[in-house]
Amino acid sequence: MQDSDSKIFLVTGATGAIGKAIARQLAAAPHSEVVLLCRGRHKAELAVQDIIDSTGNPKVNFQLADLGRQHQIRELAKRWTGPLHVLINNAACTPRSRQETPEGIEMQFATNVLGYFWLIDAFTDILKASAPARVVNVASYWAGGLDLDDLEFTRLGKKPFSRIVGDARMLLPQPEFAIMAPTSQHMAAAMPHPFIPRILVHPVPGSVLISDARR
Repeated sequence: MQDSDSKIFLVTGATGAIGKAIARQLAAAPHSEVVLLCRGRHKAELAVQDIIDSTGNPKVNFQLADLGRQHQIRELAKRWTGPLHVLINNAACTPRSRQETPEGIEMQFATNVLGYFWLIDAFTDILKASAPARVVNVASYWAGGLDLDDLEFTRLGKKPFSRIVGDARMLLPQPEFAIMAPTSQHMAAAMPHPFIPRILVHPVPGSVLISDARR
């Protein structure tokens, strides 16, 4: 039976340094159940065991999905059972060259940007039914040099696909998304929902994210 005081957390990118630190701190708090959302089973199993061993909390497990693939996110939401109190969007990828998903979307844009919105959209009903619930988006604090007319870097030409350019588009502040979304075919149906509190944070210091997520 679930503890009436327990909170269920879903953390994306939880095998990476920041995501794993977030998941570990959440698991160490009382009445916490933490689900790691990962792409690969092997890394997921290692991360889960490491967090269980370091926190003593056995209520840590994982789900598999590629956040750059919308259908996998939809399937995840369909197989989810029970409540979800906090969704923490932290996953990101930084490929060295421009790549596209099988759906034809630039990979970094699909994972780092659209994936956040697809996940929020897919879990909206679950979050709403679990109220009070919230969404925490982990993002780069700097979004300089972003070309709003070329979000998928289709006009790079011979310019290098640098990590600096990618980091500039890691995740835009919510108001900028609200402005550009109506003109983007990929984002038209993926806007966040106003009845679920959202927090946009840069992951320094980590205590800000953890305290906000636990409240």
